[in-house]
Amino acid sequence: RIAFDTTGNPRFAYQLGRALNSVDQPDQAMSAYSTAVKDGYAAAMVNYGMLMGRLGDDKAEFAYYQQAADSGNTLAAYNLGVAYRDGLGTQPDVDKALQWFEKAAADGDDTAAFNIGAIYDEGQLLEADDQTAIAWYDLAAQRGNTDAMINLGIMYETGEGITANAEKAAEMYRQAAEKGDMFGASKYMQFQELGVVPAPNQQG
Repeated sequence: RIAFDTTGNPRFAYQLGRALNSVDQPDQAMSAYSTAVKDGYAAAMVNYGMLMGRLGDDKAEFAYYQQAADSGNTLAAYNLGVAYRDGLGTQPDVDKALQWFEKAAADGDDTAAFNIGAIYDEGQLLEADDQTAIAWYDLAAQRGNTDAMINLGIMYETGEGITANAEKAAEMYRQAAEKGDMFGASKYMQFQELGVVPAPNQQG
């Protein structure tokens, strides 16, 4: 607050908004974010949009995401992907959802890459395409996304869209388990019990 009051810098207004929001003072947080938004600070637009969504104004939430995404903000691009996928503040549009998820993924967002994989995997919003799903899951998994690791593990285990490979399935589950995923840990233990991979007491 002192830094913002002293300088009027929009970055400090944004940080003040985050601090206020973290201590459950949304009204004051919105005021701080609003100051940064007026100065065109994209990250503040995203957080301001989130607060508007929490207040039930999906259209305003969407509009702020759009404005921030147009200025290159990665989180805003991801949030726009979610909005277009789920029809939040706009009409559902899978093509635009994919466009914005791909933009966020290109900027390194692992969850965006996972969501693209899920869209092609589930086949509800467009025709299922296992090969495309696997490619995006693989990218997300390489970036550390546990949900992608689990889904890849399932696909390797069941042979969905790829040659079944128990060792690769176990490896995906192991990686997810190492990141704290309980389902991954359970599946990896099953593979140990089946002898696909060595059990702990069998390892060197």
